[in-house]
Amino acid sequence: MSYDVHTPAATRPKRRIARFVIPVASVAFISGAVALPASAAIGHPPRATVGVRTEDSNPNRQPGGGAYGPNTCKPGYVWRDSYDGDTLCVTPGERQRVHDANPNRQPGGGVYGPSTCKQGYVWRDSYDGDTLCVTPEERQRVHDANPNRQPGGGVYGPSTCKQGYVWREKWEGDTQCVTPAERDRAKGSQARTIDDGPNLIGIPGL
Repeated sequence: MSYDVHTPAATRPKRRIARFVIPVASVAFISGAVALPASAAIGHPPRATVGVRTEDSNPNRQPGGGAYGPNTCKPGYVWRDSYDGDTLCVTPGERQRVHDANPNRQPGGGVYGPSTCKQGYVWRDSYDGDTLCVTPEERQRVHDANPNRQPGGGVYGPSTCKQGYVWREKWEGDTQCVTPAERDRAKGSQARTIDDGPNLIGIPGL
């Protein structure tokens, strides 16, 4: 007796294709999910934190850390203390030169850390992190030179601009408040950027 064996020839390739497509699609989906936050990070990078530095940029730090944590300096070196959180290891002479550049600072620091001013002086606040100690009149003159800044500061610190104005960013740290059109003119060929609040993030290659 003979039997007819029906082999579903057309079905097997479909199953092979299905077995191949499903893992590939899964990998593509997972890769896309992982890549999305990375691409988002390019558009909105985290703001730099004052005092954060890599080990290579602080060569006089004690390898492996020490009594003051990972920022412990090698023998003969001290923290520069040019601002709160400045743990760059320098010689005592270098630190003194930095401190001498801010002569109205309270010797030994105070309630506001090493940048505490002597009585009668205030931080200039011409940019975020500007702790140069000046008279209130000097600070006011600096603030008057940036008339479109938000009085009293705001979410971006003392350099927060009034609504409708943005940081010019002609150079790094340029927080002069201008109109978006003025900023584009100042940046010239670098005007093609991603707007991140008051910051402009350059698009590489443009």
